[in-house]
Amino acid sequence: MSHSLVLMSVFFILGILIGNRLPLAPGWLWAVLAVLMVAGAVSLKLGRRALGHQLLLALVLTAGALRVQIASPWIDPTHYLSRDRLGPGRFQVQVVGDPFSGADQIRAPVEIRSVIEGERWVPLSGQARLLVNAGSGPLVRPAYGEVLELDGVLESPGDRFVGPGRRLKDQWASEGFHAVLKPTGQIKVQARDRGSPIHASLYALRHRISGVLDQTHPPEVAALIRALLLGIRDLAPEVMADYRITGTYHILSISGCHVALVAVALAALFTGLKAPRKLSAILIVVVLIAYAFMTGESPSVLRATFMACVFILGQLLARPLSIYTSLAFSAIALLLIDPLSIFTASFQLSFLAVLSIAYLTPPLMTRLDFLPPYLNSLVSTSLSASLGTAPVLATSFGSLSLVSPLANLVVVPLFGIIMPIAMLAIVGSLFSPWVPFFFGAANYGFVTLQHRLIHGLAQVPFASVDVSEIPPVVWVVYS
Repeated sequence: MSHSLVLMSVFFILGILIGNRLPLAPGWLWAVLAVLMVAGAVSLKLGRRALGHQLLLALVLTAGALRVQIASPWIDPTHYLSRDRLGPGRFQVQVVGDPFSGADQIRAPVEIRSVIEGERWVPLSGQARLLVNAGSGPLVRPAYGEVLELDGVLESPGDRFVGPGRRLKDQWASEGFHAVLKPTGQIKVQARDRGSPIHASLYALRHRISGVLDQTHPPEVAALIRALLLGIRDLAPEVMADYRITGTYHILSISGCHVALVAVALAALFTGLKAPRKLSAILIVVVLIAYAFMTGESPSVLRATFMACVFILGQLLARPLSIYTSLAFSAIALLLIDPLSIFTASFQLSFLAVLSIAYLTPPLMTRLDFLPPYLNSLVSTSLSASLGTAPVLATSFGSLSLVSPLANLVVVPLFGIIMPIAMLAIVGSLFSPWVPFFFGAANYGFVTLQHRLIHGLAQVPFASVDVSEIPPVVWVVYS
């Protein structure tokens, strides 16, 4: 069963790739899907299992192609791409996520509801990113759940590329939007509190935690912990550049490592409280889902949370799922929800990192058995992840960090110290306003050490090399 699920996930992914590149009509794909289902059922009934399995794989391939076609926004007749409503206009939008407030710009996910045509409002749909710049007048701060009316320009990325063979519009589409909305006049708030009360409460908790960090931690410590714990990246540009050069930028994005650490902390807590195993697993899953929504519901967070929940619930089964089966199931489920996410570097890195660690770490540990066990595990895991993700990093960003394995040896252990201390600071703030100061002072040394070590590695000659001129086929052969 496990091998079949892995094979099915491969064919489903192939179907998505084919459907994204070829102009296949959904109606014909539905017809092919129906024929394959009938043919497969007849084959199995006649005892021709081999033919039945081949038809099943063909069905999965077709389903992948159909899913990506259905995901295309122009199938919705009211979508702004379907109606060719890019450009200037007067729009009514609703803020559907937690806005990010930077020093000179605010970015807010919005759902477009209507647009002025002539003298009347007509329905319009589709998500966009509202970009409010400081230079465009008073910096308006939209909030979750608000309904806004504004004059603005709706812009698409066109055919711009963000890396070799990687289109910006594919990256935007995978994040749920296809255009940015830039205000050209005053923004009016038409209504408030139109969002989900649960989302509003979780976003309020996020802001409260951020406020506690600002009040009780030095600025550079608060900025790093916000990135590690809440997914808010407002670090200094030079600090972020050092993390990019050393191949450790992934630590600043909420991902599998962060979700896993939260899960481990919760597991330790429930174990200490002697909670039943099944109840603990269910509570951990509930908290992880709440954490995913609180940190902004980015695709990478939802992906990591889903994979963690599959693994945790899988351990409750009589026959726990293997890591490969869990990955295959997670890939199919996530791509059924959002097939376009496969074209993003974050999706590819999430799965390649786990897959390469599972596949490469055991043989590497065997070859490095002369090292102490703990160091052997760290080195092998870091090297496995670096080797497995190198092709995606190279083709996505045009550069490759040669110090990444060493840098990750520094960052991962410190990350495992900084995060728990930060969690204790947040929990401690519920009992006394002075507790976070103590943990903030403790974290100052670890954060400073991490920044200095990363900065030092970023200054090493050839720490990062330009590989943008290397043909993608080379990385295919490497893989």
